[in-house]
Amino acid sequence: MINSVSGFDHRALDERQSQWHQHLYPYRLANYRKRALGPATSIAVLDYNNTDLQPIHQITEIPIEVAANCDAVAIWVDYVLNESSLPSNTAASSYSQTIISPYQTNDFVPFMTQSIKFLEQPIHVLPHQHRVRLEVYFEFGQSDFQYHVEIVA
Repeated sequence: MINSVSGFDHRALDERQSQWHQHLYPYRLANYRKRALGPATSIAVLDYNNTDLQPIHQITEIPIEVAANCDAVAIWVDYVLNESSLPSNTAASSYSQTIISPYQTNDFVPFMTQSIKFLEQPIHVLPHQHRVRLEVYFEFGQSDFQYHVEIVA
């Protein structure tokens, strides 16, 4: 169970709703103390211009670079706009490629939310010993991605 996060006691939530750590929760991470324990990593790419889309099932392992307690993983979407993804009335020359991301200059922008996947219990992680293993699924016809997160040694 999670017990305490940033000084707030979460044991009542543990008792009230089991399996709460299996869900994603929206947070504006710019408003919270946090520390990146590894690099920002692309875990899946969905190309909306591709007419032959296939279901996605991808596993990514992200190295831990900082010794610390890990209690959650942040997941967000970057949108890459290029000429073929812009409306026909847009001046494409001014948009050769535009990236819209909530993660800029090593922090999150204050006006966008990110998805947080909490771990069932905080885990003390060490560089070169632990990795975040993130498994992502997307079936067409579903409205969102599904994620499985674990810390592996």
